[in-house]
Amino acid sequence: ARMREKADEQLREVLTALAAATRAGLSLRRGLREAVRDAEPPLLGTLQGALRRIEVGEPIESSLEELASASNDARLVTTLIAVHSRTGGDLPALLDEVTDIVGRRVETRRQARALSAQARASGAVLAVLPVAFVGLLSGTSGSGLGAFYRTATGSMLLLGGMILQGVGFLWLRRIARTGGAA
Repeated sequence: ARMREKADEQLREVLTALAAATRAGLSLRRGLREAVRDAEPPLLGTLQGALRRIEVGEPIESSLEELASASNDARLVTTLIAVHSRTGGDLPALLDEVTDIVGRRVETRRQARALSAQARASGAVLAVLPVAFVGLLSGTSGSGLGAFYRTATGSMLLLGGMILQGVGFLWLRRIARTGGAA
């Protein structure tokens, strides 16, 4: 998942370089070659493989199929290039627009991860707070909680509270993970 996220972030840089190269008058193939020079792993290997296939005469659409599977947003780019190769148009403007879309998606994913991190932190605090409170009361109230620990009812209530606390922690953790993946 982290590799795909990194590839999504790098895709934005590759698209910017590709748009600049095509705006300067280079062909799509030459622009891709320029973009590959500045790329880094994990996208570098995928781009180099696509470029090799293009240079030996394979159609651009089929050469970029591996790129489409390397990143969440790359499918949009490969579709754009495939449609452009058939119909023509202002490729640099289209690439700029897609670069903007990819950038907004990357930023939205970052914000979602930040929000899920806040939810995980809140879950950890809520899980620790009751245990710390009981520990604090045990240390400061002397024998006030002794009956709570020594009786069967008190022990059952303590065990039930700890079980519910664990279930609540796991539930919040699951909610935070689900929210981070969206």
